[in-house]
Formats: sequence, structure tokens, C-alpha cells
Amino acid sequence: MLIEDASLMNYIVKHMSSRICCEDIFTIVNQIKSENYNCNEIAVIRLPIVGNEKIFKLLLQNDYAQLLKYIAENIAIIPECIDVFKYFLDEKELSFVVETIEEQQKSVDIILLNGTEFAIRIPNMLCDITLPIIGQFHSEIILSFDYFIKYTEISEDMNLFLNAKSPSIISQFIQLWVSEKLNISSKPQSNILVV
Repeated sequence: MLIEDASLMNYIVKHMSSRICCEDIFTIVNQIKSENYNCNEIAVIRLPIVGNEKIFKLLLQNDYAQLLKYIAENIAIIPECIDVFKYFLDEKELSFVVETIEEQQKSVDIILLNGTEFAIRIPNMLCDITLPIIGQFHSEIILSFDYFIKYTEISEDMNLFLNAKSPSIISQFIQLWVSEKLNISSKPQSNILVV
């Protein structure tokens, strides 16, 4: 299983971490300075699956909550991107942000709301930093499930395999994860010529 491959998961989260927006961090730091922002207040990121109970059940059965928790607990400001943040923040501010992210990750919790949607209970600052990244990830997961389920339904007697290229490593991971959950092979079962 992909999620059990620690080096792969670290690689994926590193790519997700590279999407942290400097402007968001800068805005958060300024809000904290003005005392109009409680960075430790608990927020909720709602991740609905609108009108598709089949996808919701598949996510529930396939440890989607575990995947979301791993991502939320491991997104970080990575060394490869630190210089960009230093342009916006001084050393003290940057240290505060890095340490706060690490501390807040300890209180991430995945819950089900009304038994129909996933949600992440997460401190405010970590929520504001990760919301765009996790939101896009969730949307791609849902779209990929919807897309691949249609193929599995029309071709029950065929040997499907994933022959996809993606614009990013994160999208490629999503396609591999979804195909794994739907038992779509990543390799052809026999000699097939793909033109």
C-alpha cells in the first residue's frame, strides 16, 4: 500500500509543503502582531463529498482519514524553501512560525461530521496555512475517484490498468492511490500495445 511507504509519503508531503504560500504566512504574522488573531483557536476544515455516497464509503473503508492526518501532521516549512520565507519574515518571526506549526500538528484530529463528510479539527494558524493545499488534494481525490469509478463500472470484464501522466507528483500520487483503492493495476496484465 502506498500510504505504508514512508519514503514515498515523506516525498509527497515535501512537495505539498513546497506549496505553502509566503503571503499567507506574512498575513498571519501581521494579524498576530495586531492581536486580532488567535493562532491556537481550533478551526475545522470541512471536506465534503457532495452527492456521492459511493465515494464517501470508499474513502471511509480505505483509511482516507489516516492519509489526511498524516498530511496535516507533516506539512512544514522545508529547508529548500526557507529563503523565500526569510524575504518576508525576520528570524524571530520565522522561528515562531516553524515552532508553532510543529506544536499545532500534535493536536490535529480527523472527524466525521454528520456521518457524511470528513473534517479536520486543527489549530487556526495551521488551518490557514494548509487549507488551500489540503482542499486541492481533497478535490483531486474526489474527481479521480469519480473518473475511475466510471471506467470500472463499464469494463468489469476488462483488465484495466493505470496509464496516466500527471502535471505534478501530487496528482500522480492521487491517481496511484485512487487506482490502488479501486484495484486498478498500475501495470498491464498481459502484453498490450498502447498507441
